[in-house]
Amino acid sequence: MRPVHRMIYRTMPDAFFGDDENAQPTPEMYEKAYEFMKIKTFKIYFQAWKDFHALMKWEREEEERKKMVAAAQRNHTLLRQFFGNWKAYTQRKMERVHAGVAKLKQLNNRRIVKIVLLAWRECAEQSAQTNKWFKSREFGEGNEPGDDEEWYYPEGQDYLSLIPRNVAVKILSFTGIRGLCRCARVCRTWKEITEDPTVWSSINLSGARDYVTDMVLLRLINKCRPFLGRLNLRGCHMLTEGTLHHIGECKNLQDLNLSEYSKLNDEGTRSIATGCVGLLYLNLSYCFVTDATLVTLSKHCTNLRYLSLAYCTQFTSKGLRYVSQGKGCRKLVHLDLSGCTQLTAECMKYIARGCPVLNILNLNDMPDLNDEIILALVNQCTTLRHLSILGSSCISDHSVKRLAIQSKKLRSIKIENNTMITDMSLRALGKVCRDLRHVYLAGCSRITDHGMKALGTLRQLQVVNIADCIKVTDLGVRHIIESASGTSIHEFNVTNCFKVSDVTLLRISQRCRSLVYVSFCYCEHITDAGVELMGHMPSLISLDLTGCYLTDQGLTALGHNPQFRSLVLAECLEITDLGMEKMLINLPHLELLDLSDCEHITDASIKAIVFHCRLLRSLNVSGCHQLTDVSVKYLSQGCVYLSVLNFSSSNITDNSLRMLRRNCNNLKHLIIYYCCGVSREAVTRLQKKCPVVEYSADQPLKPAPQLSNASLINRL
Repeated sequence: MRPVHRMIYRTMPDAFFGDDENAQPTPEMYEKAYEFMKIKTFKIYFQAWKDFHALMKWEREEEERKKMVAAAQRNHTLLRQFFGNWKAYTQRKMERVHAGVAKLKQLNNRRIVKIVLLAWRECAEQSAQTNKWFKSREFGEGNEPGDDEEWYYPEGQDYLSLIPRNVAVKILSFTGIRGLCRCARVCRTWKEITEDPTVWSSINLSGARDYVTDMVLLRLINKCRPFLGRLNLRGCHMLTEGTLHHIGECKNLQDLNLSEYSKLNDEGTRSIATGCVGLLYLNLSYCFVTDATLVTLSKHCTNLRYLSLAYCTQFTSKGLRYVSQGKGCRKLVHLDLSGCTQLTAECMKYIARGCPVLNILNLNDMPDLNDEIILALVNQCTTLRHLSILGSSCISDHSVKRLAIQSKKLRSIKIENNTMITDMSLRALGKVCRDLRHVYLAGCSRITDHGMKALGTLRQLQVVNIADCIKVTDLGVRHIIESASGTSIHEFNVTNCFKVSDVTLLRISQRCRSLVYVSFCYCEHITDAGVELMGHMPSLISLDLTGCYLTDQGLTALGHNPQFRSLVLAECLEITDLGMEKMLINLPHLELLDLSDCEHITDASIKAIVFHCRLLRSLNVSGCHQLTDVSVKYLSQGCVYLSVLNFSSSNITDNSLRMLRRNCNNLKHLIIYYCCGVSREAVTRLQKKCPVVEYSADQPLKPAPQLSNASLINRL
């Protein structure tokens, strides 16, 4: 084994001073040894000092670490304690909340059950009362004089005498002359109300045109001459020429309608023009108007704002020249010259000169109207805002372009059945007339989707009618619907645009939130899927779905909109009584309903109409062969406001006319073509109460096989 300690063979002095025993260390050697010893000792002490301070540093760090661990442990312990307390608190609070919610739900359920039971009871009582009332009408009971009054006025109170005087006067102002005369004979209070001057400031005798004579009109004029402001004598053929002189004595008369008065002459017109100096509105349509009449108007009617000479073909350019030179008609804003086929380009120049502030001009039903006449007008009349040229097929794009350039503030244009108008006209209108709001282009078959894209640039568009524009597709409608004016469109008509489908209805339901009237007549691709979207548009009031493929499912969806006032469902062959009942239960404000040629409609649908649509004013059920006298019984007793009724091609008899004569006091127009069970004597008796009865006892014609629009176009 090796020794533990190293053997020393020689001493330290020998190592320093050599092996010589006689040799002695010198001072240098001692100094060298001292320095070596000093350095060695310093290293030992320095290393010991470093080790000591490293140990102290480690101890301090270890102490700090233990403190941090202890603090963390303490915080964790406190957090667990706090969290446990918070958890217990929240559990107690949630238990109290759940207990409170359970109590509220219990109370709410009791309240809902109570409301449902009360509503069910009320509905059951009302249903029982209604069924009892209808059964009594079916068996002919309850027709005594006091029964109807008890039905509508259960307490027998005079509501007109209880309301404020001004409200009662306003109500009676809508009754007409015959209604006022009847009201005046009820009691003294009603007579005082009918004698209020406000009631007689406006007199409309057009509804009693067959009974108004010179004596009747003279009495009315003498009674209300100081405050008479409006007088309507349309079609009063029993009046003579001398009556016009008495009308001229009404100095405050501002509105006069003499249309269809065949006895109008130049002398009577002169009396009215010289006497009624404040006349603002004058309607002479279908009258014998000559150049002398125009001379009188140009001299005396200095305040005239509205003038209608529609279908007056006796005056010439000579009379219009006097209008351009006279002081009258200078303030004319509205002029109607529809049907005046004698007008030429020279006449238009005179009109433009004599009416410097003309805004509205109607030139309808003038088949000879051409570009020359329109250019003569628009080159000198730059104030036009509304122009209507319906029934003029000779107008081309050139006239429309010139109109757009000269009348940049044009707001309304109406063109109908014109095959010369193309997309170029719409581009000009969309580029220049930025205020255009009403566009009527029905029957302009050359208009395509490109024209619709040009209209899409307008920002104030409100009414769009492109009926019979067969080249317009979903893409063209999309340009208008998704334009800046899409949200402001009120009326939209795409009748007979058979390329329009449910995609258009989807876009309309998403964008057109202000839409009031829309028509999809004979759009074959419209189905229940698109119609369901129309039931969720709260602003929609009138809807026309004639000829569309509509079933009971679509009808049920339409019932989701209770705001409907007018609904046309003609030729929808798939609808039945079940769909009608589900739809009508939610339409209490419906006023017009068209169900013509709906073959599956029976008396049950009419019963549903009477139950739910008490405000109905117009009903068309022609071609519904399953209807009988029971339907007329329901209508005559339930729909008291009914004024227009069409029961053509139905199985009614004289009993139906008897019930209409006894109960329908507001009926004004009845159509009963192809009703073999109705006799001429019953119609004659009904005509004493209903002004217009259209009757025919012929056998109904067999319907021709229906072809789609695409098939018809392919055949053409």
